[in-house]
Amino acid sequence: MNKTILITRPNYEERLNFLFFWSQKVVDLAIKKNFTVLDLRAEKSNKKTFDSYIKRNSPSFVFFNGHGSADVVCGHNGEVLVCANRDEFLLKDKIVYSRTCESAFLLGYRCVKSGTKTFIGYVSPFVFFYSKNFVFHPLDDNICRRFLEPTNLIAIKLLKGHTSKEANEYSKVAMLNNFFSMLSSASTPGERTVASFLWGDIINQVLIGNPDSRI
Repeated sequence: MNKTILITRPNYEERLNFLFFWSQKVVDLAIKKNFTVLDLRAEKSNKKTFDSYIKRNSPSFVFFNGHGSADVVCGHNGEVLVCANRDEFLLKDKIVYSRTCESAFLLGYRCVKSGTKTFIGYVSPFVFFYSKNFVFHPLDDNICRRFLEPTNLIAIKLLKGHTSKEANEYSKVAMLNNFFSMLSSASTPGERTVASFLWGDIINQVLIGNPDSRI
């Protein structure tokens, strides 16, 4: 087993800063479990570095964070890292989790067709909410936690040896529990307001390819 993972963490925007810090939990766990972590943080999340690290190290798991669309995943300053009909070969024989908007809609299918083991991502925009009061303390934002903690579970469960299917299902169950909690009488008005968007993430999170793959 190749115990090398690659994670992209651009943080050139306020919203991406939340993904940057929440992804640190995955980095910390991977290091604890003796994985080699290729952490493309901030400016390192560029096309040249991404291609070089992929080709030189052949990580078994790639975890994208940032912006995306149906056919691309982006890094620092919106630079395209992977584009459909051009870069699928870079993700061959890998498990991929793309926490970006829409990239499972087309790119994920193209990648699996070209040899990616499993691609987990979203067929519509991936939505999460945060409070500007927590811009400098992203991990203390409880509304953001409702969205990012369960999606972190995909990477966390994979690092712990679960199958891709199990990781995806653990994540969805956690999101569903959060969804019902956000609709309860004990929730805050803010949580009730954004609960429907969490439901959208549950519906739009899909697994393409081999459900039994493991890191």
